[in-house]
Amino acid sequence: MLDAMQQHIEQLCHENDIWWKPWLKRSDKAYAISIEDSERWAIREILTAPIRSTISYATALHEIGHYLGRYQRRRYRTVTREAWAWEWARQNALVWTPGMERCATNAVARYRARETR
Repeated sequence: MLDAMQQHIEQLCHENDIWWKPWLKRSDKAYAISIEDSERWAIREILTAPIRSTISYATALHEIGHYLGRYQRRRYRTVTREAWAWEWARQNALVWTPGMERCATNAVARYRARETR
């Protein structure tokens, strides 16, 4: 199944002009880099850990969701962008496990806690 997840991420990135760099050691350090040119993305790149588990797969999907999901422009609050990137990941995953859901729920909770400080 990990091979299918890896191929899925590669396919999504290829089809959507996203550069994927699976160079990180930990999934919780993943991020998306973008340079916007007016209302379109000029450069889209994600850095994640390699796909070694359902969590690293979910994280890569989430980072792709920052480009393909709803409410991802800067005018939306960070927690809104994060929640919708996770929603995109859920809707587009080959499989969604309880562990993946915990990862998503915990990540959104951390962003909510930051915004209430």
